[in-house]
Amino acid sequence: MTHRERGSREIVSVQAEVNQFVEQMAIGSRWVSNMHYSHQRAWKPPTDVFESDEAIVVVVEVSGMRGQDFSVMFADDVLTINGTRHAPEQTTNRVYQQMEICYGDFISQVHIPWAIDSENIQAQYAGGFLTITLPRKNRPTKHVPVTTVVL
Repeated sequence: MTHRERGSREIVSVQAEVNQFVEQMAIGSRWVSNMHYSHQRAWKPPTDVFESDEAIVVVVEVSGMRGQDFSVMFADDVLTINGTRHAPEQTTNRVYQQMEICYGDFISQVHIPWAIDSENIQAQYAGGFLTITLPRKNRPTKHVPVTTVVL
């Protein structure tokens, strides 16, 4: 593991701890008596972005959803993913001991600063992951002649 990879993992770990702390402060308690709080809470699914020579790939962890629950749009160098994770039907009065799964609407935006072939973007949902492949636009190379100036 490189120094950069270790640093990235440490930042993600610290970010998760800060998020958990803020969430606990907002709730005030770990005991949540109903699902109403979860419906009102904004959430953002975990997202990975990586690149290869051929494409930029965005992977979003959104288990418990269906393909029709998503909308994916690419405009002005921004990939926007939004959707709704529906809460399960509540058939009995439940008192949760712990509640970490988020339900409701979400929106996630990723700035893509590379030239993208927007006509061939693909999105696939499988195994709880939405994978969006944004092919790089072929950029023609141009030979630039160098002239010599005699002083």
